[in-house]
Amino acid sequence: MSVTVEGRSLDELPSYAADPDEIEVVDLSGEDVERIVTEALEAAECTRAELEQQAADGEFTSEVARRMWFLVSSLDPNAP
Repeated sequence: MSVTVEGRSLDELPSYAADPDEIEVVDLSGEDVERIVTEALEAAECTRAELEQQAADGEFTSEVARRMWFLVSSLDPNAP
């Protein structure tokens, strides 16, 4: 039995794995994180508390707010 996707075998499918030589690790300072969070909240057009409440409710006011929560929460290990 062989597995195919859209008529192609798994060996023929493109690989999306990152080349380790092309991965860049960026160390953000506290000021960088604060600036990014501030800009994300501005883009979401809400406060941090409002965004946290939207996340807790599982209902965001917009797709931008949902995406900004993903960004903000990934930068803050204490995010709910």
